[in-house]
Amino acid sequence: MDQRKKIISSLKKARTSIDQIITAIESDRPECFPVSQQNLAAIGLLKSANLLMLESHMTELASRWSGARSRELKEELIKLMQIAQNK
Repeated sequence: MDQRKKIISSLKKARTSIDQIITAIESDRPECFPVSQQNLAAIGLLKSANLLMLESHMTELASRWSGARSRELKEELIKLMQIAQNK
C-alpha cells in the first residue's frame, strides 16, 4: 500500500473512532473507560497519519537532494518529528 492510501486509511479510522466517541457521549450514560479508549485510539491514528505525511514529505524532499547527507537529514528530521509528537 502506498503512503497516500495509508494516510487516508488512518484518517478514516480516526473519523470512525471520533464518530463513536460522539455517539457515546450523546447517550444518556456514557461509560468513561470505553470512551477514553476510543479517544486514545483516535489520537494514535491521527499521530500515525501525521507521521506518515511528514515522512512522505521528507522522502520527496530528499529525492531532490543528492548523496548520503540527504538520507541522514531525512532520518534526523523524522526522529525529530517522532519526538515532537510524543509531547
